Amino acid sequence: MSDRPCPICDEVAGRRTAPGGPIYDDGLWLVSHHLGPHTDPGELIVKLRRHGESVGDLTGTEAAALGPILRAAAGAVDRVIRPERVYVAAFSE
Repeated sequence: MSDRPCPICDEVAGRRTAPGGPIYDDGLWLVSHHLGPHTDPGELIVKLRRHGESVGDLTGTEAAALGPILRAAAGAVDRVIRPERVYVAAFSE
């Protein structure tokens, strides 16, 4: 694990708040708007509530919950923003 502060952990712990607050929280995953300075309309971040550095480190329960959450988040962006495409990417640190 890195010695650098984790912005995802800061948000999960309530030290940072995304605009509009949490969109979804099931105790394993937290979905909210992106906090970065350069974001696109409807840019959502799906965050693991515990600190994790790799998709390969997910528990079976976390992995099983992720697919439906990604589908729901992408569907919400599609319905509300109506972009030409909705992209889903994974970034691990």
